[in-house]
Amino acid sequence: MGETTDDAHQPVLEIAEVWAVGARVDSKIYDEMSHWVKQLQQADHPHTRALAEVIEEMGRLYGGIHAHLQPSQVPPLPPWLIQALENDLRLSPEVINELSQDEAQQLLIHHWTQPQD
Repeated sequence: MGETTDDAHQPVLEIAEVWAVGARVDSKIYDEMSHWVKQLQQADHPHTRALAEVIEEMGRLYGGIHAHLQPSQVPPLPPWLIQALENDLRLSPEVINELSQDEAQQLLIHHWTQPQD
């Protein structure tokens, strides 16, 4: 298990999930995955440790470190779109902040294409 740090040099735990794709009917894919795991375990490979064991060790090593959510990578909506959502749809800033640009545009398109009473 390699150690990764963020921009503030705080340790970051990266968890990877391994998927195997194959025919399930004859359980060949399960046998193949079991074979790979057994080979790694026999070689005492560090990546074959149980998740519970890793979490326990990480707790001892990094007990004083608190988890933080990964910052959102969603770019903010353009100002013209925010203004239209506020003025035309009367949406609150909290609701607007939860929308992706595509969702916001679809709401406006729907609003603008509906017959006006």
